[in-house]
Amino acid sequence: MQCIALLKDLESPSYVLACSGVREHAYVVSLDNKQFWKRSWFHANAEEDIDKINVVNEQLPDCPELTACFTGKYNKKLSEYYLGTKIIGFEDQVILDTPDAIFLQRVSSRTKTFDMIMFYGTNTVTFSVVDKSDLDTIRSWYPHKIYSCGSDPLPLTKMKKWMDENKSKTMYDDIYDNLFNEEESSCSEYEPESEPESEEESCAESEEDSAPEESEEEYESSDGDYQPEELEEERPTKRIKV
Repeated sequence: MQCIALLKDLESPSYVLACSGVREHAYVVSLDNKQFWKRSWFHANAEEDIDKINVVNEQLPDCPELTACFTGKYNKKLSEYYLGTKIIGFEDQVILDTPDAIFLQRVSSRTKTFDMIMFYGTNTVTFSVVDKSDLDTIRSWYPHKIYSCGSDPLPLTKMKKWMDENKSKTMYDDIYDNLFNEEESSCSEYEPESEPESEEESCAESEEDSAPEESEEEYESSDGDYQPEELEEERPTKRIKV
């Protein structure tokens, strides 16, 4: 994605993002041309801050405004990524298509962040250190299943190899089954140390900093309840061969 200097040179604007007292820059992006324009309100020609903000926002074209976003790390720094018909990262200058499937790893009620792995066919894009408070926003935006895979990292290389050999419309369901069902499978050995968590547990904020340390019995009662959307049977953890 390319940043251009003049708003008048940006053809076919798709979305705007207004600046505010919290957000310094206003943005306009064209998904068709993979270009965007940005402007800071700091140097606008006005005396009061609110007037400077209004001066910049009044320049924005009449098109949909980006409102939903999540915070995570795609390249080397933590940034905001906005959710429209595509994923837009202004700081990283990146536009990503809506993925075919989303898998979550390092999800635990004891942590405040997780990793989000987006599958495009068998290729992956990973966002790390995603804030758990953004999970509901991601779920509301994403039109397909999101697979929560517990607190352990996934064997991505072996998953990709398996899916390359077993491509189908159900391969994401199938690889999840192969990782977490009770049957022996043909993939390489993968034994999660913890079971997939339920959606409620995935969204729960860690209480370690604000409450006394809980006993092992209290933690054990919350494990092993995750069900992907539309699936009703419980999926216990099992050592398998992926």
